[in-house]
Amino acid sequence: MGRRTVAFARSARQLSKSSNSRRSTRGNRTPSGAIARQNIPDWSELEQAFFDAAPADEPAPAAEPERFDDLAAPVQQTADVFAALRRLIASVSAAVRRLVSRLRS
Repeated sequence: MGRRTVAFARSARQLSKSSNSRRSTRGNRTPSGAIARQNIPDWSELEQAFFDAAPADEPAPAAEPERFDDLAAPVQQTADVFAALRRLIASVSAAVRRLVSRLRS
């Protein structure tokens, strides 16, 4: 497998990087080793908008299954179109026959 490189985006929140603050927090760790959340500022507007735009934890209800009850209607319309086309061809061919018979006489 190839090597993968991961790049993390920087947060808009500023964290203190002074050596004094690092030394002072070393003795104040929680027993589980988790970071104390008292110094973390609130979310920025961008971060809050990102989390507000996320989809809900509950899934949306399932869509109604498709039905094919209405497919018979277009078939009847195409039958009507073909019947009208046949009548048109018959009338045009009759008119052409009459014209040809008049030209011959």
